[in-house]
Amino acid sequence: MPRSLSVHRAGTLPAARRRSGSFRRFLTVAAATVLVGGPGLAYGAPGNTPATVQKSPGCIASGTEEAINAALVGEGAQAVLCPGAVFSLHHEVRFTAPRQQLYTQGRPTGASRAVLRVADASLTNAVMGYYQEGAAVRNIEVDGDRDRLGWAQGGALVEMGGTNNQVVEGVYVHDTRSWSGIHFAGGKIHDSTPTCQNGRIVDNTVGPSGSDKDRKWADGISLDCGHSLVEDNTVTDATDGGIVIFGAPGSTIQHNTVTARTRTLLGGINMVDYYPTDGNYTGTVVRDNTIDAKGAFIKVGIAMGSQVWDCPTDTVYGGTVKDNTLTGAHFGYGYAASGVRDWTVTGNKDQAQHVGVAGDGCGGHNSQPAGFQFDARAGNFQSEFRPATLHYLLGVTEGPASPAKSSATPASRAAEPTTNGGAAPLSTPTTRASGGTASGLAAQSAKSPLAETGASGNLGVMFLGAAAFLGVGAGLWLTARKRRTSAS
Repeated sequence: MPRSLSVHRAGTLPAARRRSGSFRRFLTVAAATVLVGGPGLAYGAPGNTPATVQKSPGCIASGTEEAINAALVGEGAQAVLCPGAVFSLHHEVRFTAPRQQLYTQGRPTGASRAVLRVADASLTNAVMGYYQEGAAVRNIEVDGDRDRLGWAQGGALVEMGGTNNQVVEGVYVHDTRSWSGIHFAGGKIHDSTPTCQNGRIVDNTVGPSGSDKDRKWADGISLDCGHSLVEDNTVTDATDGGIVIFGAPGSTIQHNTVTARTRTLLGGINMVDYYPTDGNYTGTVVRDNTIDAKGAFIKVGIAMGSQVWDCPTDTVYGGTVKDNTLTGAHFGYGYAASGVRDWTVTGNKDQAQHVGVAGDGCGGHNSQPAGFQFDARAGNFQSEFRPATLHYLLGVTEGPASPAKSSATPASRAAEPTTNGGAAPLSTPTTRASGGTASGLAAQSAKSPLAETGASGNLGVMFLGAAAFLGVGAGLWLTARKRRTSAS
């Protein structure tokens, strides 16, 4: 979310998908026999089981973006992709008229979703939907291919917004090369209200996004639009903000799960940006979400107010945070509010273990991490909250910090992003992103070897499973042969 407009996809191999051949299928069956219900490759994300391209009348088969863009001509046009098809993008897929749609035929939710994969080193944006009212992206996979192409400055992997009634639903978005996976831009701002209204970001799987090792962080989901819904999304291993709300007055962010498995996450859900709505979070409600520091450090669970994130004196107002849950053993600050007014925080639960060493803030040392903390009470806060010093909390580290790191203050961070941290490129609709600085810590080691193994580790398990399967089969065959020989 805060951004140096950068991202580095570190450590995770591309998901193994669309594998063919009887031997590979056999290995998969053998592994499943040994590890019933075991984890899939790359965090069990969708798109990791074999898929077959299903060519049928009316769908676009594998290729480049050209055939897709050729279909997106005229109001209400539809680009229907064949299940299992793979498209190598050298330019973005672009909506060109209102109410156009892009989706996989039959709208599958798993590995048979068509894949859009960035293939050009100059490209960061795979889908562009700016200013096309009612544009919809459903049931596809969008792969930034960060491991191969590296980081690049530019637009988010899926860019929407600037107008009304757009939808991103049932999409698997991962390995963005830039600052965010899915971004709904607010467009022009009138009276602290964005032009973009009534967006829907629903039932998507997002991540990994960005790198915690080289300070090229990335959001999972970034929302500027007002009266919009962000619901039932799963965000895993984002590194900047899991879900970032840029004011988005009147919006509801609910029933989402944000998890840090192998990468340090700066903020689970962030409500810290004064721009572009001049601090207006009126009617913005964050409720019934779960933030889980399962395997890596989360610096702030739900960050409220610009002073949590940096050293400005701006105040944001009007937001509501209720009935959310924090969990996991690698949490820094939980619910942290500093620089808010007319704010409501009620009914939230803290089941997390809070660890870490506080860093220097803006002219003083911050309080140690805890579950419920506010700097200046200005609203309705549940009784668990305690007064604390909370200015630029991103200096917190999970373990003991070196003297150089622990003594660093925001004033000495010339090379790090500021509150305007490079949000979106200048060519995109208005958005200013929260600035942030990472601790520079490597991601914490995974706590569950099987669940966090990743692609290569799971393949190893599959081979072991196959060996076991073959061994058992050979034993049964020999036994049967002996019985037949004895009988004869």
